[in-house]
Amino acid sequence: MTRRKFQEKKKPIVEQIATAQNDITRNYLGKILLNPDKVLSAEARAKGIEIYEDMLYEARVFSEMQKRKLAVIGKEWEIVPASDSPQDQKIADFVEEVFKKFSYDTSRQALLSGIVTGFKPGEIMWDYSEGDIWIKEIKGISPRRFAFDLENNIRLLTWSNMIEGEPVPERKFIVFTNPSDNSSPYGDGLGRPLYWPIWFKKNGVKFWAVFLDKFGQPTPWGKYPPATEKAKQDDLLDALKAMQTDQAIITPDNMSVELLEAARASSVDSYDKWETFWNDAITFIILGQTATTEGTPGKLGEETARSDIRKEIVKADADLLCECQNTFLIPWLVDYNFPGVTVYPKVWIRTDPEEDLKPLADRDLILIRDLKLPTPLSYLYDTYGIPQPEEGEELVSPPSPAPSLPFGYSESSRQKAVGSKQKNVASRFNRDGSDPGQRKIDELIPKILKDGGISEFRDSLEAIINQASSLEDLRTRILDRFKDVEITKMKEILSRAILIANLTGRVSIG
Repeated sequence: MTRRKFQEKKKPIVEQIATAQNDITRNYLGKILLNPDKVLSAEARAKGIEIYEDMLYEARVFSEMQKRKLAVIGKEWEIVPASDSPQDQKIADFVEEVFKKFSYDTSRQALLSGIVTGFKPGEIMWDYSEGDIWIKEIKGISPRRFAFDLENNIRLLTWSNMIEGEPVPERKFIVFTNPSDNSSPYGDGLGRPLYWPIWFKKNGVKFWAVFLDKFGQPTPWGKYPPATEKAKQDDLLDALKAMQTDQAIITPDNMSVELLEAARASSVDSYDKWETFWNDAITFIILGQTATTEGTPGKLGEETARSDIRKEIVKADADLLCECQNTFLIPWLVDYNFPGVTVYPKVWIRTDPEEDLKPLADRDLILIRDLKLPTPLSYLYDTYGIPQPEEGEELVSPPSPAPSLPFGYSESSRQKAVGSKQKNVASRFNRDGSDPGQRKIDELIPKILKDGGISEFRDSLEAIINQASSLEDLRTRILDRFKDVEITKMKEILSRAILIANLTGRVSIG
């Protein structure tokens, strides 16, 4: 018997190989890692990342970024416990209480400016209260006051160290980062793609202002006779300049003044198109579409499309904001107040609209009540978000319902169709022994099937109704016979079958 040989599992390399220290593509200044943004290195000069901060106050950027920020801030948030244990629930409740006691939304809105600047630090102002450590405020700090070292640790630039900066205390600064493809701690903000559209728009508006100043009113043209003295020429020029503000002027009778009118309609239109083009580019970069602001012909121009921001962008921003807090802020807060904890609660922002449970409830009602589909209670509790009652807990008891009738079939219509049971049975028959009420019912059955859109099932239904011995037997036979029919059609088949069975008196619905 040969001995089986077991090969030892190969272990993966867990250390990072492509580190910042051996990255030959990155620029360094002493211990400081320089921002790899090429726009900043080529265009910013001494201002650095401040040019991206200035963008936040440009009219179109400010407007569109407000939409993007408020789309996240306006959503409901919750703190999810690490587990169902009482201790983890207590920790989650504490974190939620802390978040509700300070200007949480204001701090989150400040952090979301990092979408444009690449990263945005926030200084946590801790506070003591009755033995607990709380958050008093999170102050947004300008990113131009910070740099990162080769280990991606943030450093504060100060008067005493303006180049390399100084290390910051632990658990003091939270940093929101718009992710970068090259894992740069400076992130990759929208400021880089926004720079040139804003630059072209700003310079175009500058030329537009010059054009309006020049051609906003006709240009005066003064004429003087040959050999006119220089002093008199200057007098004429002064008179022409005065025309820009004064309503009337005087000139010597040997000098003439004319007004030159420029054909400027096409030029104004060109400037307007120029600004519109770059505004649309800015909107497209920030919101991912232009229909939400300007509207376009066709379906994209509908009011709902103009008012909605791309759901994918909102969810991505919300997830990044939650990740920042779940990685740093919440663990720091929990460690201060609950030492020794290894798993932490998480903040979650609900970006999806509340689910409309009514269609689902209607479907489940048909499956459980009418089709008798076996359903575990856990499904109902989980689906509708209802906590499962504990043993001995007081329960809400619904009122006893009236006997159920088929869908769309009222008690009054049943009484009219069947007739009052108190009437003399003999009076229902003709002299020849025929039953006029039964004949009317027989004439009504095809209409009942046609109105339900199930006339093709007439023969099968009548056979099943004739064979059924009870309402339960009727349901079972229909479920077995029409098991391949879609649920909506099944609902109609069952409803009409019960109605016909009751009208004909073959099966009573109780």
